Amino acid sequence: MAALATLLDRIGLTFDDTTLLAQALTHRSYMHEHAPVVPASNERLEFLGDAVLNIVAAELVYQAYPAADEGQLTEMRAELIRTRILADHARTLELGTFLRIGRGAERGGARDNDNVLADGFEALIGAIYQNHGLAGARSFLTPRLRQHMAAIGAVADARADDFKSRLQRDVQSMQNQTPRYRTVAASGPDHRRTFTVEVYLGDHVLGVGSGPSKQAASQDAARRALEQRDALEQR
Repeated sequence: MAALATLLDRIGLTFDDTTLLAQALTHRSYMHEHAPVVPASNERLEFLGDAVLNIVAAELVYQAYPAADEGQLTEMRAELIRTRILADHARTLELGTFLRIGRGAERGGARDNDNVLADGFEALIGAIYQNHGLAGARSFLTPRLRQHMAAIGAVADARADDFKSRLQRDVQSMQNQTPRYRTVAASGPDHRRTFTVEVYLGDHVLGVGSGPSKQAASQDAARRALEQRDALEQR
């Protein structure tokens, strides 16, 4: 119980039933060695936590990258919840010290294995979801996932559907001019900045976009400019 209290303090949550938390920390090797006294491992909670994690990660990238299409959002979400990243979150909590692991797996180094730690982290999310619902799981996960948003932002910029290039090609083919971009605003705390960028042709504003980086905001501005052009052509 003392160990569980320490973990609860680290995650900043309370549990109505700590047996659920204990299950989240139970590796299948421990269950096999202690059956039938220990009836279940953390695998079912891991399954649930994986689904919750995907929802919260999807929300984050969907909101942060309005110019990204489905394929790009899928790639960014996958980057955000990679096994190594989840294992790092588990290590920050020192989750490995709380896991109940069988003797054989312990000797094999399971306590600091990326896959075991990532699975344990997902099981912990599942237990949080069972006790606190999606809102509780979201409040636990969001600040942790945001730590990696800058890194996936670089991935997004590298892989994004290049609206800026498309806009430049279209404008140059019709008017032999080059659009220019200007950052007009930046708001929010340092860890959650939102930039606003305008794209111009001469003195005319073609589109205004926003995003968590200047590059993402520029892509959004170009996307909006292309959308406005398409809408005018359809009239």
